[in-house]
Amino acid sequence: MPIAVEALPPEKFAAWVKAQGGSMPGEKKAEAAAPAAPVAAPAAPPASAVPTTDAAAAPAAAATN
Repeated sequence: MPIAVEALPPEKFAAWVKAQGGSMPGEKKAEAAAPAAPVAAPAAPPASAVPTTDAAAAPAAAATN
C-alpha cells in the first residue's frame, strides 16, 4: 500500500486534523479555560430563611456560648 507524505502549512494541517475528528495539542486547554456561558450569581435566600432573634431561638444561642 503506497504512502503519501505532504508538507502543509500549520493552519491547513490543523484544519485537516479537525476534519478527521481530532484536535491539535493545546486546543482543548484553550476551550476548557474559557467557560461556554457566564455563571449566574446565586439568588438571595428567601426572607423566611433569614435567621431571627425571637424568644425561642435565644435559649439555644445562649447554650452554645
